[in-house]
Amino acid sequence: MPSQPIVYFVSSLEDNNNEGTLRNALNQSKSNPNSLIIFAVAGVITLNSSLPTITSTVTLDATNAPGYAGVPVVEINCNCYNGRLKTLKTIS
Repeated sequence: MPSQPIVYFVSSLEDNNNEGTLRNALNQSKSNPNSLIIFAVAGVITLNSSLPTITSTVTLDATNAPGYAGVPVVEINCNCYNGRLKTLKTIS
């Protein structure tokens, strides 16, 4: 039986390692395989640097973000560091 995922919440659009940010959630998920990151905020997260390398399954779920009605309301903008996003696999 698969274990239940560890859940992290993104409540800030800032790009730092403070609690509630995507970067912090990803850093925390590195030590917890099968993590789930839920967005409780809508808008654009503009990255200041590459996101951490993740080697296990991490699910990003923005369906609970304010204003979500079948159309994405969270954007991750990586253009500020020359768009060096290696892979972002999305599952609908």
